[in-house]
Amino acid sequence: MRLRDRKVIAIDLDGTLCDELPYGIRPLAEPFLDKRDLINKWVDKGHIIIIFTARPWHEYFLIQKWLDDNEFKYNQIVCGKVQYDYIIDDRMSTFTEVHHRLLED
Repeated sequence: MRLRDRKVIAIDLDGTLCDELPYGIRPLAEPFLDKRDLINKWVDKGHIIIIFTARPWHEYFLIQKWLDDNEFKYNQIVCGKVQYDYIIDDRMSTFTEVHHRLLED
């Protein structure tokens, strides 16, 4: 993949990659495996994946451990706002919409 063809894709964590759970039991969230597999394919193709969340920064290592334990590939974790080409969120764009856009590029 040429560098100019690489896209930065920001993907929300809670409600998008797993169910939203209360603070104390977030590590028990089950991953959405179909989403994980698609994200891993995008990383393998050279796209940049940023996992973002509204969670506070003190949960960073908890998030990192959950992603790694559940075999998600990613380039960065951000607590707060990010810069992106595409965004996937449980309240915005869907995986299908972004996947179709990537195929068109």
